[in-house]
Amino acid sequence: MNWENFSQADLVRWCQPRIFQRGQVYYHEGHLVKACRFENVLAGKFRGGGGIYKALLWMEDGKLLWKCSCPYPDFCKHLAALGYAWLNNRSLFEEVDSLYRRVMDDVTLRERITHDLVAKNPFDFLELCQRQSGRDFVSGRAILNIVRQLFKYPQLKLADVESLWERLQGITPVIESEIEKGEIGILLPLNEVWEGLLNAYRSVPAPELKELLVQQLQLQRSLLRFFSKEKLQLFYDSLVSSYFDVLLWDLGEEIRPVLREYIESNPQWFSTILATVESCDGYLQWIRIFELLEAIPALHHRLPNITERLLSVREGRLWLIDRWMTECPEEAYRLAKRSLVKCSGEERNMFRDRLIEIHRRRLEFKQAAALSYIQLTETCEFEEYIRLKRLLEKFPDDFQNYYRRLVIELREKKMWRLLGQILLDAGQYRDFMDVISGILAEREGSVGVLEMLANWKDPAILEYPVYPTVLLPLLKQRPGRQGKSVLRLVAAYKRLCLENESRDLWEAFASEVRGGLESQFLNGRLRALLD
Repeated sequence: MNWENFSQADLVRWCQPRIFQRGQVYYHEGHLVKACRFENVLAGKFRGGGGIYKALLWMEDGKLLWKCSCPYPDFCKHLAALGYAWLNNRSLFEEVDSLYRRVMDDVTLRERITHDLVAKNPFDFLELCQRQSGRDFVSGRAILNIVRQLFKYPQLKLADVESLWERLQGITPVIESEIEKGEIGILLPLNEVWEGLLNAYRSVPAPELKELLVQQLQLQRSLLRFFSKEKLQLFYDSLVSSYFDVLLWDLGEEIRPVLREYIESNPQWFSTILATVESCDGYLQWIRIFELLEAIPALHHRLPNITERLLSVREGRLWLIDRWMTECPEEAYRLAKRSLVKCSGEERNMFRDRLIEIHRRRLEFKQAAALSYIQLTETCEFEEYIRLKRLLEKFPDDFQNYYRRLVIELREKKMWRLLGQILLDAGQYRDFMDVISGILAEREGSVGVLEMLANWKDPAILEYPVYPTVLLPLLKQRPGRQGKSVLRLVAAYKRLCLENESRDLWEAFASEVRGGLESQFLNGRLRALLD
């Protein structure tokens, strides 16, 4: 069977009668946009409800084969319409054979068109070449050109990530196969894939790209079995560069094991790392070296020197304390205590915070609490009060002593916001009433208290006019930037009253608000809440 003696009976034999009828209608309705023929292949472009679909029919060993870009899983109406068009109007089909021969005879035109076709669909080209020319293809420049085409645009967009993922998933097995053959020509494309992915990841740090990078790292690791150290210098340099790149910091855990194996295969390479970071002022590079040295037992003798570099800067000391807190707790404790003595200001809080955590891990809760109380009075942060409270959960008397001291000290310093939060947490609503005016006077500082009240669930607070005392002044002075917090607090008060059978309290408050505010301020959500 060929296209010259192809008949309608042949077409009907390959598709269901229903599909054939739909194909006839599709053709007569003018959905076939363009058609052409090349040797034994018929191609058609159709305009459909989902866009443009491309259909192919060809013959092979007396059989009719097909392919269509539409989602239908079998012989579809587009294919039926294409075959029907050939049977009824062959003049629609542009002959490609003569154009093909003209291109083949013109070397310049052939190279330009071949390049454009490969760029449009490199993996079709790759698969064809693999079937036709095998190993010689991959060892040449063709695969390098495909890789460069993949990373033609350095600024990748999130929408491009899925396409890049699929394409590299297709090319990776080819690269892997050539590595196992020891094919030297694969090293340059492999390096360009790695560099292209790094640039893409800097632009769009998508999980899919990270997975591809990890995949490429495993390929680089396998190179050590098949290539000499001299051939791998390019990859080693790239690994070092990316390992110390702050924009690729989260890849460090994946790069380090591969870099370690490279260095273990050639310890002299480590000197280039020291040269790379010797002139760096930042501490991050020295952290990277420390982590790398820890992973290479043969280079542990260099750790003391790197440790000294880290100890020379505050961030390095903090990092070492955090690092040693589990592995070398005594070293962490000594360093934190020594650093706390030598520093001042906010630095003291950082090192004191580490000491508190070390004491907590050692179950020395009272020592940790003593430091936490100092931290609390210096930072005036409610979160620190919560930590103090948790540290002394098993020592209620000690906590009460700290609580009384803290309340007195905060009153003397007129730190109303923190005092109000602590009194609320303790359920001391009567005392809280005494500091409301001070809290409201702070304006911006009162936000933390308003948030606590908006989330309060204890019905005992309704025994005191806490909410009205806080809300009425705020509503009368036009909340401004606090408007959302105030409305949220009104809603919380209403909910608390209604859930605890205190509707009379709510109605009294709503009535007072309506009577105390000018009508122009009673609009929007506030009016809805009061109704």
